[in-house]
Amino acid sequence: MAKDYLLSNIKILIVALGFPAIAIAASVVLPQKSDWALVYRPAANLLVSGQSPYKVPNYVAPPWLLVPLLPIAILPERIGRVIIFVASIVSYAYIAKKYGANLFDVVAIIVSYPVVYGLIYGQIDWLVMFGLVVPPWLAVILLMAKPQIGIGVTVFIAYEAWKAGGARKLAITFAPLVVLVAISFAAFGTAMFTKSSIVLTPTNTSLWPRSIPIGLVILLEALKRKEKVKAMMASPFLSPYMPAHSWVAAIVGLSGNSLYTIVASVTSWLVWVLGGGAVNG
Repeated sequence: MAKDYLLSNIKILIVALGFPAIAIAASVVLPQKSDWALVYRPAANLLVSGQSPYKVPNYVAPPWLLVPLLPIAILPERIGRVIIFVASIVSYAYIAKKYGANLFDVVAIIVSYPVVYGLIYGQIDWLVMFGLVVPPWLAVILLMAKPQIGIGVTVFIAYEAWKAGGARKLAITFAPLVVLVAISFAAFGTAMFTKSSIVLTPTNTSLWPRSIPIGLVILLEALKRKEKVKAMMASPFLSPYMPAHSWVAAIVGLSGNSLYTIVASVTSWLVWVLGGGAVNG
């Protein structure tokens, strides 16, 4: 008992001292030009002022993805940037642990190239991934904000809803998403659907359409085994647009298997090195 109590207090102390240290270091070394500073924060501030977030040239996600970010967006940019950095680490660790990851898995995920890239440039894939741990109706709202991360889990949720209650259960699960799409259309017109495509940009690392068979096999296996987190692994292979940082979906999908997670993490850096150290986001 005394040993467990001591270990528990040591963990609390590490967290209490570690995160402030990380935050201070992050505030110094993180680049000022980031997706948070140039895309998500300006879009969120436009939304809160009643304007269209699509006035920001590179903002292409649904407007509802900005709502959880509003309290952070109104803070000074550097403070918000650090909060996003710390929230990313905590979120990935929490989600991975929720699906059976041990400490080595969590570390492997956080030091993988997609996560490190996302940390440096203020990406919010971690927010979308909460679709793995919230109720289905809310999950599809988060997951469909970035289909390259969430399409596999969305199909999984739809399949489970149909099995549980047929068309009625399916309609109830997806009704809030449909309502949000309708509200977004009424407020901002077709911008969410017609903004310039980013599929043909240099930031796209998708293997689509050649990767579709891989994605379908992974998805079918996830449905068969009823493993929601594995369904997320299918998403990157089913999406025509895949920025480098969003490949974290495939790595988090390996949570609970230390060998595969570590191999995927190491391989993500090997791919970066073999690509000449190119940054594609």
